[in-house]
Amino acid sequence: MTHVNRPQANGVERTNGKLLYYMRAITSDLRFRDRWSSPLILSLTEYMVNSDPNGETEVTPFRNTFGTLAELYAKLPRNGNVTERSAAFIKTLDADLDSLIQITKLVKIKNSAFRARGDPVVQNICQPGDYVLIELNDRPHKLLHRWSGPFKVLSQTGNDVFLEDLVSGKHIREHCVKLKRFIGSDEDALVAARMDTDQVLIDKLLAYKGEPVLRTTMKFLVRFIDGDEIWKDFDTDLSETIQFEQFCNARPELSILLVTARDAKARLSVIRRQPIDLVSPGDVRYVDLRAWSEHGWFDDLNLPDSHTKTYVLRCEYGPTTGSDRFPRNSIRLSSPAAKEFWPVDNVFVTFWGHQHKNLLDSFTLVDEAMILLYPDIMS
Repeated sequence: MTHVNRPQANGVERTNGKLLYYMRAITSDLRFRDRWSSPLILSLTEYMVNSDPNGETEVTPFRNTFGTLAELYAKLPRNGNVTERSAAFIKTLDADLDSLIQITKLVKIKNSAFRARGDPVVQNICQPGDYVLIELNDRPHKLLHRWSGPFKVLSQTGNDVFLEDLVSGKHIREHCVKLKRFIGSDEDALVAARMDTDQVLIDKLLAYKGEPVLRTTMKFLVRFIDGDEIWKDFDTDLSETIQFEQFCNARPELSILLVTARDAKARLSVIRRQPIDLVSPGDVRYVDLRAWSEHGWFDDLNLPDSHTKTYVLRCEYGPTTGSDRFPRNSIRLSSPAAKEFWPVDNVFVTFWGHQHKNLLDSFTLVDEAMILLYPDIMS
């Protein structure tokens, strides 16, 4: 018997709810996060549910379906000894089974504690510095955990709690009924928040490629704490990290990436109109070849390790120019090795052209011999 247009009356909602309860716990565990849907894990999860005694009758679904005697043969070993000669599959099976047993035990303990607690008499007031989780009302799928976070409490006014996102630093406001406390240290909270938003901890930035004035061309070589190194496109997530800020502050040409595109454009306009005062005629500076990179020119040179090494030209500044041939507020820059000279403005000097030799950590000098090997440098 069932009700029309009322599938909840079929009696499966409670069973499905329990399955989802276990599956959420498993998909939130790092050991199974990427392989929870494999037939092996799903079968073991099904076994865990069927071997879990009912809270009222203390009888397992196995016993209700197949009887007491059959249940004895349905039990899996709890502590099996794996010899060196055991197949890899058996070792994986035992490891997964042991992990799933641990997870289900924790789920049962938390569930029992939740049911045993009494209704709160007084409203709990969040204190600044507490960590809380936010209940998700609109989950993209049922296996996503019900709680997001943790977030740091800044203050509470009435029923409104003001929180800080530990990953992005953004401030948000939530109603107190949607929150529950997160128990753990500051480090635990930060690690959990990064896992919740799929943020991987960055060790440092190693190199970059692209034109800083054209942000869509920028890519950065990022090393993560697990040792992986990948080229990552410039985006908001990367630009909000302290590692990105440190990397850009150490390279004048990248400093415009630390502000918005609109502010960067205004800053370039101001610098271009200012008088050139960082260098004087006769000064010798070492200029990165990427200063002349437009439309992928530098990439087309195919220099060895071009993005992890710094290739520089030894250049000398000449007299400030203002003739018809040179733009106003520019200065002459010449390279003996390239046998060429250029008029450069204050933007070029500020971002590329005022590096002393001793300010460069490591560089490869582009001399006449290298120009013979790579004649496209002269183009």
